[in-house]
Amino acid sequence: MKRIVKRLAAIVAALALGSVLAYGEELKEVKQQIAKYLPSSYTFFVTPEFIQSVPDDQQQYLLWLYYASDQMAKIEALLAKGSKVGLQEALKAYQTMMEEAKKRDHKKLGPALDLFMFSDLVGPGLPLW
Repeated sequence: MKRIVKRLAAIVAALALGSVLAYGEELKEVKQQIAKYLPSSYTFFVTPEFIQSVPDDQQQYLLWLYYASDQMAKIEALLAKGSKVGLQEALKAYQTMMEEAKKRDHKKLGPALDLFMFSDLVGPGLPLW
């Protein structure tokens, strides 16, 4: 039992350190393997408070592994969802920000409002008031 627990802990740690999206199927398999060694009532609603209330140390350790793999699955789902929806929204927001920045460009606004001017005789890029 201890060898299996150590192996499962190593797999969860490797999945946590690596890219979660690349190991989606392995993550499901690990959760199923961990669930085999736990009572079925333990795997429905796993919280840190519940894990600390379990008296058996080995079951606590397995529950922590199950909880970690469950959290990684949630992160995977968010990343998968965010890669489609969130990236498009972020791209639109960035494009809007860049358009607004072009409207407020000081190099165009200053000469247009006669606040300053640029002259190549004085020096390129030096504003004249």
